[in-house]
Amino acid sequence: MEEIDGFIRESKIRNNSLYCITVKNKQDFQLEETFIQDCMNYLEEKDGDLIAGFDVEDESIYFTFIDEWKIFKMINFFRKKGILIKSEKIINIIEFINSDKKYMMVYSDERNKSILNRYIRIHVTTDNILERVYDNKGVNDFSLFPIEEEILIQN
Repeated sequence: MEEIDGFIRESKIRNNSLYCITVKNKQDFQLEETFIQDCMNYLEEKDGDLIAGFDVEDESIYFTFIDEWKIFKMINFFRKKGILIKSEKIINIIEFINSDKKYMMVYSDERNKSILNRYIRIHVTTDNILERVYDNKGVNDFSLFPIEEEILIQN
């Protein structure tokens, strides 16, 4: 039965979109406690493996690919508390991470890198990588992410 549950979970994960949620980092212990209690109502322990988070300056940035209804509950919580800066569905994770040093800082954390690499392995294709190489052929300091190199080697 556990094997079937694992298979169903992996199937769902393959269909989940990646979101980036940015909130004001208020260093408010009570707000943090309220958020954790709210999450306990709908998040499962396994969902922690699908949520990457990092504090950068005065912001907390979360990348997640849990079920969308759970993401929307998180976004609504942040919105109601007045701390939501922005939330967006990520179309191209590699370009998005490269678009801002804050996102690169989130990715550089080992735990977060592991979570995001899991998403990349599922959603980034060899064609995506080769297109990125072609688009950046004239860029002197261009390099692939190690996970992209791994995907190319495996395929």
